[in-house]
Amino acid sequence: MPRPRSQKVAELKAKLLTRIREGYFRPGDRFLSNRALAERFGVSYQTAHRLVGELCAEGWMERRPASGTYIAGEKTSLTGVQLLFHARARREGSFGARLLERLRLRLEREKIACSVSFVQTSASLSNERFPVIWECEQATLPCLAAGHYALLLNSLPPSGIAGTFIDTVATDDFSGGVCAAEILQARGHTRTAVLAGPQTDPRSVRRVEGFRSLLPDAKIAWADGWFFEDGFKAAARLLPGENGTAVFCCNDRLAEGVLQYCKKERLPAPELVGFDDAPIAETLNLTTISIPWDEMVESSLAIIRKRLRGDASTASRQILAPRPVIRRQYLNPSGRR
Repeated sequence: MPRPRSQKVAELKAKLLTRIREGYFRPGDRFLSNRALAERFGVSYQTAHRLVGELCAEGWMERRPASGTYIAGEKTSLTGVQLLFHARARREGSFGARLLERLRLRLEREKIACSVSFVQTSASLSNERFPVIWECEQATLPCLAAGHYALLLNSLPPSGIAGTFIDTVATDDFSGGVCAAEILQARGHTRTAVLAGPQTDPRSVRRVEGFRSLLPDAKIAWADGWFFEDGFKAAARLLPGENGTAVFCCNDRLAEGVLQYCKKERLPAPELVGFDDAPIAETLNLTTISIPWDEMVESSLAIIRKRLRGDASTASRQILAPRPVIRRQYLNPSGRR
């Protein structure tokens, strides 16, 4: 008469089934060897062998001669990349437009097929293409539900089991805010202000936190968006007044809005530091904190190549440090220094 199954073994089998159902182990993935399973969960080799045999008999796994044990089902073969960018990336000169163009050019040089979709929130995903997602995190939901890999650009990854298969490449916004504060401190400014992006955007919040970690008394005005018109409108809440002799703008378009506001109101422009190093920063000769564009694209490409090869390792999280671009003077919107 066989011995009754212990509670520990029953719980281990339930745990393995849960991980298979929830996508921690995915179809086509190679499973642990019996010895590795026994060592990881503290059971005997014979118990591990018996559990794997049961899961194979029930159709959850399959043994392949001279190869090992695999999760049942065919591994998806990816034929290219699906770029899912928020519709804001259509706007010329924007962060998204610049990133999209650079990434498309590199994929073209690598002869990796890609398609582009501009979306507001969610989107339908191709089963044959690896999703690369910018600014529309809702598009990751189908990936999470199906246990598919995806790459998030400049966003925080999800937590828990889902975070094991959502790769991320992002910028250290907190560090960027610290850089901006250091620049203004080095130039002798003691009274400063911050023109931030939307208060609901984590990137904006982190940039403000970094700046105020060095200059805690800086006043903040939150803009409704990231574009020129948002900066122009928000500038009225900072200028004129005793809010500071210098302003950190959480992106370069907001800085352009401040300069236009000063021109319209015939006010002296404060010293500005922007963020992103967008093309408008070059035009205005604006000191700014540069997104490491090339490093972001190359890091993304390395992840894309890995996933297209069928690599099923746990997701990577790469945080890139921005760097200052020092320009001694900026031009006002009329072109005069």
